[in-house]
Amino acid sequence: MKYLNQKDNIRRKLYLNIECEYIRIKALSFNRTLPKTVRFFFSMRLNRMFKNMSKVRIKNRCIITNRAQSIYRDFRINRSTLKEFTGSDLLVGVRKSSW
Repeated sequence: MKYLNQKDNIRRKLYLNIECEYIRIKALSFNRTLPKTVRFFFSMRLNRMFKNMSKVRIKNRCIITNRAQSIYRDFRINRSTLKEFTGSDLLVGVRKSSW
């Protein structure tokens, strides 16, 4: 499971390296005021970029258990770990409710 977390970190770093360029090229490829040939050129540049550099490929994972499902973005942990931590008062400012 550790390799999945490493893979995700690599994808995040790749996306951060080219984020500005990716947004710029995407905006130019969808700009309707430019001629079709220029837009086509930029769309081909988008297609040539690596797929691992895409924002869609980034997966939110629990930083403790590496689980990919039911992740709370505020804490970056999954629901079962969140339940354990709130029950034992390990998260600051979060308390298990009871009524």
